[in-house]
Amino acid sequence: MPTALIVISEANTYLEQAMAKEPNNPVVLDSMGWLRFKQGRLNEAAELLKRAFAQLPDPEIAAHYAEVLWQKGDKKQAISVLNAAILLEPDDENLLALRQKMGL
Repeated sequence: MPTALIVISEANTYLEQAMAKEPNNPVVLDSMGWLRFKQGRLNEAAELLKRAFAQLPDPEIAAHYAEVLWQKGDKKQAISVLNAAILLEPDDENLLALRQKMGL
């Protein structure tokens, strides 16, 4: 099994355990959402990240959520999330890099 698949499999195992213990923890939701994104499970990723961002409007969670929305084709919502996060953290490098990546 290629190394990346082993890492994703291990991450999945640990994150499922964390979700079972703390299903509403925004940090766990963010991590699981990002993993689902990496697995190509965009709808599930978007739902997890939406929940995480609603609880904790952190720039990293916002960047993850906006990127998933963008990849799903929901560009209007992705821009909205990104702009809201930039208002809170105007100098955040991840948000500014994502904005540039999106061509905004």
